[in-house]
Amino acid sequence: MHGDLWFGNTLWSGDRCTGLVDWDCAGAGSPGIDLSGARFDAALMFGLPAAEQVLEGWQHAACRRAEQVAYWDVVAALGTLADMAFCVPALHDQGRSDLDADLLGLRRDAFLSTALSRLDVDDQ
Repeated sequence: MHGDLWFGNTLWSGDRCTGLVDWDCAGAGSPGIDLSGARFDAALMFGLPAAEQVLEGWQHAACRRAEQVAYWDVVAALGTLADMAFCVPALHDQGRSDLDADLLGLRRDAFLSTALSRLDVDDQ
């Protein structure tokens, strides 16, 4: 697993992801770590519907259903600082100057709330 999968660590050619960079967090682990990292980043950047698109794309590419999505989503969301201002400079560097700490906090909290509400349902 990559361990720090977000848009800023991806390389693209048109609409196709061609590579990943920044492997210092890589190791052995569940694919849920990277899947939910990417889902969380999509939710921060574009809102909750984008996280569902990431899940659909992952499941299509993997030809299987993702496991324990809600659990790994909770892990991804809880891995952030309480004040999302820390993330703002990196997102502005990625061209998202429209995002601020307040909006990121709201999106993070919505992602976490959704994951928590799905914990029992998804793990059965």
